[in-house]
Amino acid sequence: MDRTGGTESRVEDIADELQRELADEFEFGAKLPSESELCERYGISRATVREVLKVLSGRGLIELGRGRRGTVTRPTSEVLGVQLGALVRRDPQRLIELAQIRDFLDEFVAQRAAEQSSPSASHAVDSARSALDRMRHAPSGDALGVANGEFHAALVDAAGSEVLSFLLDGIESALVSTQRSAYGGRLVRDETSEDSLAVHEQLLDAVAAGKPDDARTAARDHARLVRAGLRHRVAALLGIR
Repeated sequence: MDRTGGTESRVEDIADELQRELADEFEFGAKLPSESELCERYGISRATVREVLKVLSGRGLIELGRGRRGTVTRPTSEVLGVQLGALVRRDPQRLIELAQIRDFLDEFVAQRAAEQSSPSASHAVDSARSALDRMRHAPSGDALGVANGEFHAALVDAAGSEVLSFLLDGIESALVSTQRSAYGGRLVRDETSEDSLAVHEQLLDAVAAGKPDDARTAARDHARLVRAGLRHRVAALLGIR
């Protein structure tokens, strides 16, 4: 294939157009048109079609198999996390900004979770309560971090929003991977203080009681504690440099 800039631009343009068609016309799990159909539709060669499909696969939109037509995949937060991680990597201020966005979304999660009354929401609240108990008795920082992640994931489940889950998973993945790779884990959020555990309890109690305003306030208090700790660690890290 000719790898000139013009050809690459053509591949990207067709990938963008096909991406819009996938979003509008194809269900998750559906098979793509054949290579010959795509050649005819766009007036391009098979080699160009294959480059277009590689682009869409790289975006996490389709799955390609040897000798088989591509399949439309359900979007995952992994691609979002990689892109956000690239944006904030090695820039502590951008890292804090992304953490703030996560915090605002956590407030909405708390409010929405408190508004739900379905059996699945109740089950998720029970899971959050179990995770909180594991946080209280965690034997190590790693165990505490796992339990804390399970607590917040359960609240997202209680909120019952696939969109929120997608966004928060991507953001959290970016935050964790960036802090581990670029800062040696020295910026990971600290949930060990008694104040933090108390706020978790208040948040869960408000959600379980169906009090959206109180849940949102508790989520805001939790975010304030986490953000203060992150800013302190960022300042200390920058002071080392």
